[in-house]
Amino acid sequence: MCQLRYILTIGILGLSSCAVGTLPDYVAEDANPSVHINLKNCGNGVVDLGEECDCGPVAQKCREDSCCQTNCQFKLHAQCSSREPCCDENCKFKSKGSVCQIATHDCGISEYCSGDRGSCSATSYKRNGANCVGEFGRGICIAGLCKSFDQPCQDSWRTSSESEPMRDSSKCGSGYICVNQSCTAVREFVSTRNSCPKGNNGLECSGQGECTTNYHCHCFPGWRDSNCSVKDNSNGSKINEEKPGIVKGLGPEQRDSTSNTTALVMGLVSCVIIVSVIFVAMAVRYLPSRPPKDDSIVYPPPDQSEHADQNNHHHDRPILPSGEPQNHVS
Repeated sequence: MCQLRYILTIGILGLSSCAVGTLPDYVAEDANPSVHINLKNCGNGVVDLGEECDCGPVAQKCREDSCCQTNCQFKLHAQCSSREPCCDENCKFKSKGSVCQIATHDCGISEYCSGDRGSCSATSYKRNGANCVGEFGRGICIAGLCKSFDQPCQDSWRTSSESEPMRDSSKCGSGYICVNQSCTAVREFVSTRNSCPKGNNGLECSGQGECTTNYHCHCFPGWRDSNCSVKDNSNGSKINEEKPGIVKGLGPEQRDSTSNTTALVMGLVSCVIIVSVIFVAMAVRYLPSRPPKDDSIVYPPPDQSEHADQNNHHHDRPILPSGEPQNHVS
């Protein structure tokens, strides 16, 4: 007989002896569930499976997000959510190379938009041992923070009873820093075996990127490949397409583009008009003019002798009353 092992309260906090006996066998079995339960959490502010965006539970937040609807789907023609760092005010991906996260300290690495998604890349840091300048002077990067070793582990002006442990990375000897109130050799945090790929110039990441904590090259904008040695000319594109119901009017970049195009067209038209006027003026100036008509020259009238003979022949015959000439009878 199975005896229950639980505490009588809200929820099941115990199992029966039978359940406890069969639990190891159940756990050891391969789990192949035939039914999957997908919980819908639209409105929790997190983009879950099946959602394109999630503006949160507050209706005001959804009204402020011009790209996301309350059903956690993008609005018409939207590519991303305006809450994402690589999404512009027109709900389109920002161009490749746009800064989406600025490094806040010397061991951080600025992140850039990829041009094909609205989110920013995961935060990266310079590799351990990289030189840096921190709050307290020169140091090295350890776990993404600049550990300066220009200060002693303990303030000398304080008495032993007042002294407090100094922060980690404070200098405690030549090549040693404080870690968890212990003087630790810096070389323990610097890997001499691992390094980032080098370019033909012998520099890590070809000098065109930063070596990260996982020893991958984080290339600067305009460079790519594993060692940042290949010039990347694809700056990405930004589609300035107006979205009905989302954006009213043109954005700043669209207005600038339209103004530039209009000015260019007007300039070309003006040049064509000026060139045409110059050609007409040159034609009028240099084309030969026709000679003036001389009225003093008298040209002889056309030869009318034949017509005169015919008229004289008719006049030799008498004219009948009907107007016809009378023939002579011999």
